[in-house]
Amino acid sequence: MTWLLIESSVQLSTPSLLLMAGAGVVASALALVFLWLANRDVKATLYWALSPICLGLSMILFGVQNELPLSVRYLLPNLFGQAALILVLIGCYHACERALPLRQIVCYYGAFLLIHCIFTYVVSNYASRLILGMITLTITSGWIWTCLYRFGRPRYSVSLVLISLSLGFLSFFALGKAFDVLSDPAVSSLQQDHTLKAQLFVVSLFMSQLVFNFAFAIMTGEYRNAKNREIQQQLIESNQALQQEKQRAEQHSKMKSEFLANMSHEIRTPINGVIGCLNLLLSHDLAAQQKQYAKLADASAHSLLGVINDILDFSKIESGKLEISPDSVDLYELVDSVAKSFAITLDQKQLTLLVDCHALKHRFVRLDPIRTRQILTNLLSNAVKFTDSGTLQLNLACEEVAVSASREAITTLQCDVIDSGIGIQPEARHKLFSSFSQCDASTTRKYGGTGLGLAIAKQLCKLMHGDIELVDSTEPGAHFRFHFQVEAQKGGLWGRDIAPSDARIAVLSQHPRLTQVLCQQLEALGCQTQVLMLPLAGEISHDVLILDMTEPAYQEKQLEALRALSGSRKILAICNMQCEIQRETVFAQHQITVVYPPVTAKDLVQMFSEQCGSKLPEPVTTESPLRGVRVLLAEDNPINQVVASKMLAAWEVEVQLAESGKQAVDMLKAMPEHALPDLVLMDCQMPVMDGYEATRHIRSSPELEACRDLPIIALTANAMQGERTTCLACGMSGYVSKPIQADVLQAEMLKMLVDKAAGQTQ
Repeated sequence: MTWLLIESSVQLSTPSLLLMAGAGVVASALALVFLWLANRDVKATLYWALSPICLGLSMILFGVQNELPLSVRYLLPNLFGQAALILVLIGCYHACERALPLRQIVCYYGAFLLIHCIFTYVVSNYASRLILGMITLTITSGWIWTCLYRFGRPRYSVSLVLISLSLGFLSFFALGKAFDVLSDPAVSSLQQDHTLKAQLFVVSLFMSQLVFNFAFAIMTGEYRNAKNREIQQQLIESNQALQQEKQRAEQHSKMKSEFLANMSHEIRTPINGVIGCLNLLLSHDLAAQQKQYAKLADASAHSLLGVINDILDFSKIESGKLEISPDSVDLYELVDSVAKSFAITLDQKQLTLLVDCHALKHRFVRLDPIRTRQILTNLLSNAVKFTDSGTLQLNLACEEVAVSASREAITTLQCDVIDSGIGIQPEARHKLFSSFSQCDASTTRKYGGTGLGLAIAKQLCKLMHGDIELVDSTEPGAHFRFHFQVEAQKGGLWGRDIAPSDARIAVLSQHPRLTQVLCQQLEALGCQTQVLMLPLAGEISHDVLILDMTEPAYQEKQLEALRALSGSRKILAICNMQCEIQRETVFAQHQITVVYPPVTAKDLVQMFSEQCGSKLPEPVTTESPLRGVRVLLAEDNPINQVVASKMLAAWEVEVQLAESGKQAVDMLKAMPEHALPDLVLMDCQMPVMDGYEATRHIRSSPELEACRDLPIIALTANAMQGERTTCLACGMSGYVSKPIQADVLQAEMLKMLVDKAAGQTQ
């Protein structure tokens, strides 16, 4: 009776209700379309937007079912209805970021269509089709719920509740209609089914779709929130990882700095002894040959020091802490010291290095001598390394480009290094100025090297407002050029002041290029030159004869020609050590002065001062400014003790020696105030008590109150950036790095004494 009353109150027919519900579902689908347009990066929203469109089409097709062709009248509405739920299922898998079980879905949907076709075209039965539709609808709903519950429950807690209610509501009316369908066998389609349960099922589809709309909108928000939380967590983890990497990098940097500092100290300490002893040796009166040997050894020691500096400088360049320190420099001296450092290697490989400075308009300039020497050494080292035979060229030139505020000329110094070696392949040139790389792995195996030389040279040139480039590289040979700005010093060329304006110089050589370079440099110095060829012919009139004896095949003929020349002429022979030993008697007989190749402008200037009688002014002997100064030297290395002691003794300094920081402190404690030293030279790395701790103890101990203002100069082989700051922070007054340069140490000592005197006056 109740059902009859309810049914009698329903005014709308089932087809009308289907059409209205279909129109409503299509209208509600627009909301999901906009949801998809706003969240196109969330792939699930596309399927959720398509689902209500399919459902709306299905309901409209059910509403006009009688108007459809018989072949598709029953198939199309059910096809779109089931497709709507399948699209929701696919969207849920995407929302849960799970792999789509495409094969199972296709098989499931295919089975539904197959069975539906059987109940449509083979055994046409409305009840069977309806039961099939309701069962598959319930199965699909359960599949959707299972997917969300299994894979999305933690993420989609709110939307899962709404979808569960919607699916439960829909399944309840679907199964209710499925069980009730057999009660009225006369009904042949849903359009003809005007029962209340059929119409409630239609309404449940429409209501479920509306609930789906809300659920999908909430699910999209929950998806966004979950993604945001994941991104936040990733950011937190990334920040933590970056922090750990930063700490690890800082630790590695600290370890590297400590390693380089230790290596610097361990290597510089013996080099200080070598260079110091050579300087002491050169300060004595030596025979010409002994002096030449000592100079070669000194140049080689400085070359070794340059290798160490390369490693340290690369570390400084990486950290951006490399500094340029301009100073007044004699370019002739600088180039000579660099070129002479390769003398032994050139002799062993039988290479000729031509040093041409005739285009230098300024000899005395302000530049960083250490960095310039470093660039020249790196380029020449590569040229010698990669050249097995032939000739190397080192050409220097400079031109004025501007005038500085101090009215000094700003000059561009240009240097070309040209070799006849293996050359550089075009495809490998991009590696030239890269750190730790050479053009070919086979090159590294054959020639060795760290691959730092050119990279450091490039950075140094840029720091000095210049650059370096590969001008040309044919096979064989390579041509490098670098340039940077320098400040020219007032005054002319020293060589022109020494060379007589009418000096006549004859050059006898079988090497055309060497002859050309010598003549160009001599003419730049204001001399008249004459080129001689063997055999000598005609009257020869000259003041100085330069004899090139580097070619063994011509030595006998050259010596025979000498016998025909007047013995009063001055002769300068260019030869190697072996030749000098073999021809020692002949050289002594003819009073021949020997110069080892490579011959530089400094050699030619020195030739004038020694051979042409135009001597340089002898330095006026004055009393040492440090005479009588009392110094406490704290140094543990025996060789460095000798070097420093002899250096100080040459300045008439009274030296007391301590072999550790503790001994230095104890000695100061034991001294009466009137016997305290004027200053302390403190080595930083010593056993028992190092220089840092000893200095802190001197500055803070009550027993050493009288030593609070005592100047303490650090002597350290650690040349790393920041070492000066470390020394000053612990209480030291000054800083001198090893190998010790006599002029630098003397200047620092004088500065400390002046500051001390000024402080006492105040």
